[in-house]
Formats: sequence, C-alpha cells, structure tokens
Amino acid sequence: MTNIIIFTSELHNKDSVLSCREKLFDYLKKQDEINLIRYEDIKNGFATISNNNSNDKTLCFVATGGTEYKFKDIASTLPQPIHIISDGYHNSLAASFEICTWMTQHSYEFTHTNFPLDFTKEDILPINLKVEYKNADELYADSRVKCRLSHERIGLFGHESEWLISSELDKKYLENRHKVKFIDISLDDVIEEFNKIFKVNTSNKIVGSKEIHKIDINSYNLNFPENRRNEIIKALCLYEAINVFVEKNKLTSLSIKCFDLLDPTHTTACLALALLNDRGIISSCEGDLMSLWSMIISDTLFGNPGFQANPSSSSIKDLTIDFAHCTIPFSMIDSYSLPTHYESGLGVGIKGILPKGEYSIFKIGNPRLDKYIKIGGTVLLNTEVKERCRSQIRFAFSNISDYNTFFSKQLGNHIIITKS
Repeated sequence: MTNIIIFTSELHNKDSVLSCREKLFDYLKKQDEINLIRYEDIKNGFATISNNNSNDKTLCFVATGGTEYKFKDIASTLPQPIHIISDGYHNSLAASFEICTWMTQHSYEFTHTNFPLDFTKEDILPINLKVEYKNADELYADSRVKCRLSHERIGLFGHESEWLISSELDKKYLENRHKVKFIDISLDDVIEEFNKIFKVNTSNKIVGSKEIHKIDINSYNLNFPENRRNEIIKALCLYEAINVFVEKNKLTSLSIKCFDLLDPTHTTACLALALLNDRGIISSCEGDLMSLWSMIISDTLFGNPGFQANPSSSSIKDLTIDFAHCTIPFSMIDSYSLPTHYESGLGVGIKGILPKGEYSIFKIGNPRLDKYIKIGGTVLLNTEVKERCRSQIRFAFSNISDYNTFFSKQLGNHIIITKS
C-alpha cells in the first residue's frame, strides 16, 4: 500500500487540481495500491499515516504552490526518509524545491522525484541532492556591488509569505556586513492608501489632497483591451499606493507580500512590480527577499533586469526546464497582454513574450546569502500551459551537468532569469 498525502493551496480548486493529474495517478496505481489522503484530513484528525508493514510507503505529493507551510506543519510526524513527488502543474516543482531546501536545513532524510508534463518512465527524475555551490564572497568583492549595497534601502511590505519556509534571511547580519537598510512597511497602511486613491479614481468627487493621484491611464503607455480598463485602473491605483511609501521611505528596492492584498483590494501587485522594476526600483513578489537580493546583485553585475520565476516542468531528454510567473519587467519582453493573475483569477497579470536567446539562471541563497549558482543556457520559446502563471518560457541547458546542478540546488523555490 502506498499512502499519498496531497498538499493543495486554498487558491486552487481541489477537483481541478487532481483532474489534470490522471496520468500521474494511473502510473502510481500500476506500481502499487494507493490511498489518497488530503493534508486537511490529517490536520483535522480525520486521517492518520501508519505503515502497517514494511511494504507500506508514504509519498508527499506537493500538488500546488503555496503549500510549503502545510508540509512543515506535519513533517515531524512523517516516517523518514520522506518521499516528495512533484510534477509540471500548478507550481508543484517550485514548492517542492522550497520544501527540500527546508528539509536540508533541518537535517531530514528525504528523496525528491519529479514527473514532467508528458512523461514516460524514462523521464521520471529522482533528483540528486549533491551540489557544490559557489561562494558569494566573490560577488561581494566587486566594488560595484559593495557600493550598491551600501546605498540600498530595502522595503519589506508585510512579511515573507508563509510558504517561504526556507527563505528567511539573517537581516541583522546583512545590515552589519553590507550596510544595507531593511525597512518594514505595514500592508494595512498600503491598503488604506489604496482605498483613498481608488475612491478618487472611481468617483467624480475631489477627495482632499488625493486629487494628485487622479490616474491618466494613457500616461502609463500600456497596451490593453478596452474591456480590461477598469481592472487596469485598479491595479494602477495599487501601484500608486505602493509608490507613496517608496517615495516616503526613499526606497531603492522592495518586496511585497502580494497574496495578502488579494482579498482587501481585489487586485494584484503584478503590474505594479513590473512598472517599479522598469523605473529601477528592483521589486520582487511574495515577500521573497532572497530573490530580491539576487535581482539587485544581478542588476548590478550584469546591467540587466531579472525575471523572478517558478520552475514549472522539465525534460531530461531535451535538457530543458520551463519557468513561469505573473510579473516580469516590461523592458525584458517583446510584447505582452494583461490577463488576470493565475492563482486568484483577479486583477492584472502579465503575459510577457521574452525574446529567444542566451540567458542565465541566477540565485543567491542561505540565511546569510553566502552561496549562489549561475548557469547559462538558452530560452527556446514561450510556452502556453493553462495550469501555470502567465509569463512562461522554456530554458535549455548546455549539458547534462548543468541540468543536474540546477535540479540539485537547495536555494528555495524562485530563480532569477537574466541576460548576462
């Protein structure tokens, strides 16, 4: 008997999440009798995991992003080694990377097997966890990086997202070593500012001094269909609200716990982050300071903006991996459309078309940001997979060694794609 614990986010319809996994479950059924158990049933006491004999196994299927904290919640109760499986839908692979990073940090025994989208038995990838990271001191020795960091005022709008279980930074150490300044900003204050600006832009009345935030949508030079005008305006109101705190605190960069804005504003920060990045205010989503730091360093060293993306699926046969996210700097892309945000179906996401050509994967990690990876490769095409974030690319590695190095990385769920 194989017990399969399924972890899904509240933002996803659980039935639709499982319906696109029929091939995966059919494969697993051929290997053994399976017993599907939802995390929520374990949490609420309706199910338990017990290996009644030595032939019983437990697999943890990380079915969507945003589930890492759920896994952490019950990790200590699971038999070791813990067996993680992921696939190419719903940010499953990215969440699995975050979970595996956390388990490595806490000395868990585990395995991780990834199932590509259209897999055969030969495509199923048991991930080798041995990788030699580069020491980030060589990056910090660069005079441009030293100067940049000493002038950085990094805004953290809200805290890190709860699913970033392995990505918390030692901010005190970083402030002392690199002379950066971290500035906490309340999301409640941002929401209050958004409501004022939104009121000005959805009524004909002048509301105090906030008349200065009356939005001329044409001034942003955005291409959009007329039936999206109201959603674009709402997303721009959030951009202007965030910008109030950028200017007030003289921020040079920021990260925002964007999912916490969905319910109170009914829009998303994807458009705001793209506009901020194009202004040179390096900005990351989900409160991911590790990714933000990587974007700052890559911008300094390579002179190009970065695409903060989730790894989505892979092909060991083709040495490729797909990446996706719902925001990307406009300056990186040839063209775009502005659909909704993927997970929530709200607001404005960015479906950007990235030019084909040579790029690098870059990420600095660990609580003191002392390790990094940088791997070159080629963007082959822009994909269109329904069950993924809006901007999507397929990245090809030059050789099997680089491919294995990436899959062995233990530096959290996001990665930065940049020209270098």
